[in-house]
Amino acid sequence: MKTLLANFTEVLHRSNEENQLETTLKLNVQHEVFKGHFPEMPVLPGVLITQLFKEEVAFYLQKQLLIGEVKQIKFLKVINPTESEEVTLKITLNLEENISLKGEMIHQNQTAAKVRLTLKQS
Repeated sequence: MKTLLANFTEVLHRSNEENQLETTLKLNVQHEVFKGHFPEMPVLPGVLITQLFKEEVAFYLQKQLLIGEVKQIKFLKVINPTESEEVTLKITLNLEENISLKGEMIHQNQTAAKVRLTLKQS
């Protein structure tokens, strides 16, 4: 599946069981995104947190997807990749009527973000 940013992450672990996905990613701290956001203290942008959830579901379903609706996003902790390059996505999918997900991003053993999204095929 195509990703928005080349060489932004590396998949360290991926598992799924009945629409429960868990993926551990290594962030590339040298990527251009972190040089501009922010030069003195790199932070993973919220829009890219959302994109990572969408891309992981697209990989799982093997479909090109777009974000249809952002139902809820809570950014609870700043993700500075120089402190720890690893993040874990925990996703619960509901595929009954459309593609909706409830997700949590873990960084340094703490919940850094929570999302609820509806996705649609592109």
